[in-house]
Amino acid sequence: MVWDPAHAARLLTDCWPVQCGFRYGTALNRCTDAAFGTYPWKQARSAFIAAIDEARVRKLR
Repeated sequence: MVWDPAHAARLLTDCWPVQCGFRYGTALNRCTDAAFGTYPWKQARSAFIAAIDEARVRKLR
């Protein structure tokens, strides 16, 4: 379970299976910005979900 945008950004940088891709980069930027309060968290969540689909993530450690 992802608790907040900062947690999502950490997952993207530390646990993601591939660190490339358009949706990956978008999600990383938006989640980081949302963690700092400069981007809407709902849109960051949508970007994170798109990155999950792009990388075909089923489970993260």
